[in-house]
Amino acid sequence: MEVTRIPFGKKLIYLLVLSVVLDGLLRRLVGESIGVFVFFAKDVIVGLLGLLVLVRSERAITVGGMNLKLIAGLSLAIMVPCFIYTALIDPALAMFGLKQYALYAWVAPAVLVVFGNLPPFHVHRLMRFIGLLVVGTSVLAVVQLFLPKDHFLNRSVTGASLENFSAGGYLRISSTFPFVAQYTIFLNFAFGAVLYGVANPPVKNRWIDYLSKAWVLVPAYLAGMFATASRGAVFGAGAMFACVIGLLFLRRDHKIALRLLALSLFVVLITMGFQKVLPQVMAGYEARTASGATGDAEHDHTTMLVMRVYDMLTDWNENIEATPLGHGIGIMSNGSDRISRTAKSYRQDEFWTETDLSTTFFEGGWCLIFGWIGFRIWVVWNVVKAVRQIRDSRVFLIAAGLTGFAVIQGIMGTLGIQPPLAIWFWMAVGLVFTLAHHDRALASMMAPGMLVHQPPPRTPFGNPRPQGRRSLPAGRPR
Repeated sequence: MEVTRIPFGKKLIYLLVLSVVLDGLLRRLVGESIGVFVFFAKDVIVGLLGLLVLVRSERAITVGGMNLKLIAGLSLAIMVPCFIYTALIDPALAMFGLKQYALYAWVAPAVLVVFGNLPPFHVHRLMRFIGLLVVGTSVLAVVQLFLPKDHFLNRSVTGASLENFSAGGYLRISSTFPFVAQYTIFLNFAFGAVLYGVANPPVKNRWIDYLSKAWVLVPAYLAGMFATASRGAVFGAGAMFACVIGLLFLRRDHKIALRLLALSLFVVLITMGFQKVLPQVMAGYEARTASGATGDAEHDHTTMLVMRVYDMLTDWNENIEATPLGHGIGIMSNGSDRISRTAKSYRQDEFWTETDLSTTFFEGGWCLIFGWIGFRIWVVWNVVKAVRQIRDSRVFLIAAGLTGFAVIQGIMGTLGIQPPLAIWFWMAVGLVFTLAHHDRALASMMAPGMLVHQPPPRTPFGNPRPQGRRSLPAGRPR
């Protein structure tokens, strides 16, 4: 198969991943004035990926009757009424809001067009790369714990002190990201890469391959997660783990599900080890979850988190004037107050919507509630359908981790006001469909009764057979 120009798209996707992961670190290094260009770099890259999808339309791939260009087109069509209404009030805000809601959906078809037209091992390399980023960001997070609070790595991207955002006197670490929330979102997205390390053996006897294995990825993932002192990161990982287990039981892969449950004992041992060997990693999280730390003597932190989720799903329309088309898309997004007088006026009044449903209702009214939220639920439904079509157990495990992230963020995530979250969400969607596409293609090449793990290829990702190892007899899975 000819793949001209597609490698350029692969480079763009890697560059997009790096632009989001290194955003905070680069902006701290170059300063606030040049940091603006770093901030908008991801928008330029996504725009180029969208153009690539449109130009290379002959390479479009359909998975389970779903063409992801339809998803990107629908995300744009849904915003038309709210865009026109906002443009009549504030044209600059309308353009900014349209970018926030509709631009990043092009990441999903771009991932499928690029990696669906490349050999499957390119997906393997991307997952390994994301796993290496987990290790790298976690190492930096642990280093930050031992740095002074006034060190530039422990300051905001504008150079301000972050001591007001500490937990029990311990700084909440953001690693290479500008905010703690963005780091926790990345860790939740990278849960699929951790499962990749669990599911797949090293390709070659190289140190870089062993860094992407479970015994390195799981401790690094936990270290980064607890260093953020974020309850959302911990409960998010737990929710995704529960989604993976549920999908495995629906698939009747009881053996793999039980192995993952056994792996949770390994997680408990690592957590206990951190408490003994590196107590600084756990200090901030323990301070936030200690008795009385919630400010409510009657409820512990778990109960408080459940109550917050309940309020988010039930009280989203309180204190917001109900209108058909809202008050203007993009008002609640960071940076909108710099280009829009309308957004600036709301920020000066210290008005803020905390949850996704309240933000959607305020910005786009009932039109956006039914259109945007319904669209996301439809996308999540199709992702679940795609992952359930995957036959290979290893591929299914990785895709299930990505699906868990897509389900949680697709239903509850603030996709309309957080570009990094939107990028990771749509990338997870694209990767699930890409894995389903390659799995279907590999299954169609296999003879009846032939195991999917049997060479060729050695793994569902098309990895070459390791050199210098004894070949297994035909018919035996590796």
